[in-house]
Amino acid sequence: MSRIILRFILIFLLSLFIAQCGGISGGEPAPFIDDGLSSDFFIKELTFSSGTLRYPFNPDDWSNYLEVPYETDSITVKATPKDIWTKLYIGDKELIPGVDSEPISLKPGENIIKIVAISESGEELTYVIYVIRCSQNYSIASLSELAIDGIALNPAFEISGKNRDFFAVTDNERITLHATPTAQSEGASIDVKVNDDTVSSLSEISLNPGINTIAITSIAPDKKTKLIYTLTVIRQVDSSSSKLAYLKIAGGAFDKEFNPDETTYSINVTSTMNPVNLCAIAQARGANVSVKLNDELVSDTSSIRLSPGTLSAITIVVTKGSSSTTYKINAQSLQGSDNANLSSLKLMVGTKSFRPLYQGTFNRSVNYHNPDNTIFNKNITEYCSVIYGFDSVTATATAEDNTVKAIQFVVDGETIQSDLEGGIATSVIPLQPGLVKKLEIVVIAGDETTRKTYSVYIKLLNLDEFYWGVYAPSLDKSKEERWEPKPGAGGSKTVNGNVSGTMRWSITFSPTSTIVLTNYNDGKFGFKYNDGGFIAHGTQEAALDGVVSKNGYNVTKPGTIFYLKTAEGEEVAQIGYHIKVSGGNTVEGTDSWVDFTYLGETVRKPYKLTKPFPFTDSYDWNSPWDDGF
Repeated sequence: MSRIILRFILIFLLSLFIAQCGGISGGEPAPFIDDGLSSDFFIKELTFSSGTLRYPFNPDDWSNYLEVPYETDSITVKATPKDIWTKLYIGDKELIPGVDSEPISLKPGENIIKIVAISESGEELTYVIYVIRCSQNYSIASLSELAIDGIALNPAFEISGKNRDFFAVTDNERITLHATPTAQSEGASIDVKVNDDTVSSLSEISLNPGINTIAITSIAPDKKTKLIYTLTVIRQVDSSSSKLAYLKIAGGAFDKEFNPDETTYSINVTSTMNPVNLCAIAQARGANVSVKLNDELVSDTSSIRLSPGTLSAITIVVTKGSSSTTYKINAQSLQGSDNANLSSLKLMVGTKSFRPLYQGTFNRSVNYHNPDNTIFNKNITEYCSVIYGFDSVTATATAEDNTVKAIQFVVDGETIQSDLEGGIATSVIPLQPGLVKKLEIVVIAGDETTRKTYSVYIKLLNLDEFYWGVYAPSLDKSKEERWEPKPGAGGSKTVNGNVSGTMRWSITFSPTSTIVLTNYNDGKFGFKYNDGGFIAHGTQEAALDGVVSKNGYNVTKPGTIFYLKTAEGEEVAQIGYHIKVSGGNTVEGTDSWVDFTYLGETVRKPYKLTKPFPFTDSYDWNSPWDDGF
């Protein structure tokens, strides 16, 4: 009976407690105590006194790139936080919101500006801007001198001029050429070919009778940027011929290759070619050459003005003795701009993540790219890009002249859909893992005739290539350099990424220690094709066999997902760790592996102490790489 009474007493007391608390599910919750301090540490606006950010500023993007010319030796920063209580610092200097910072000195090459945002509650976020100050002449490939002793060039060479094609007339059997690179003192050089044969000396160059082509390749100190100057030198000889040796309108091309025996030609004359510069050289020394435009004699053949939008007849008569030959050029003067240059070209994956373009190709024998050169130049028409984590890219091409008639996208020979508005065209380019897609961007100028084609070779890394080439070496190096000495028993250690986030290692007396990565990004870290770095976000646990044991496994914390993301925060891969630990060290074994999910596929990769690396000097970009496991 006493037990029954005791049970009723306990039930009664419990009911009073529940009633007092308002019940298990319906009572007033415990009050939430808000300290009133904002944790918003984002920057709302960020501008610089010079240069343009490679990617439009986004508060969620913690890294970006800015390029400035050599003449800019300092820069100021203006930043505005989202929250008025957020403090901003560059080094130990506090930034006043919306006010230019003190000038920051820039050296030629890469400069890193870190802007630390500290919220009212004390949380921090670091924005990293890589400012590239170009060297004075590093990519200058122009010539400062181009001349032939005793012979005039047409048009006349000008150091700051845009002309790259010249012609000259002589009856000399040999000439002396002068060609000097602008940046010769900084390592620029030239390569000269005469009629396709390389010459080592520019003195006493032998000429053939008739047409001689001299090609001068000027190479900038960066050994990548090149300009080609072409001299067409006509050597006239004693002859009774009344034919031309050479016929050309500067900047244009006839409907067929010139042949002295062909007397009729057609050409489209763009707006920048008008007035036209006509060169008509006779084969015979002493022959007379006269030129007429629509039956009117032309006194200056280097500046023949054509009426826009009309068809004009240019007549050339060559007379030698009693013999004469008449040539006719039907010249159609076009209306509209002939500017077919792009001012920018960008590749985006996902909705906000951008990948760099490298000048050059994936062909090791022809114009191979430099992975450290990611600058777009409207005059360079070949680029390549390395993509990971997404099976398509959005290409955005911006024309220098917004009156262009069309910008076409062609992938491996097939035209794909694109949108053009205000000189900006976009198109989605499908990719295949492990393969290179050739994207050709054809710009058709406002005159509807002038065209320029930019080629972009796009490689989507397959799972093996991304895992061993980008993810593994970068994160391994980061942990290796960050965790010496290791935190002691019961201790912890936290480090900040060079770009963003934290990596924290905690060791307790229990059988479990943890490494927590929170939006951790260490940047490129010296590895190729990891520009801007990637974000690692997740938790690893060391599940050991006992309190004093050093054996067990490093695993992804159960019930959680370990993510890899782009620097802008979009998912690239997921990682399930199961790495064997023996004696406190990670070891290889059949039960030591990582489940790697990438592009919708999950593959179990063995843990390796000596790791394969795809991007060696023998790596074939055009074929999928297989790690052999």
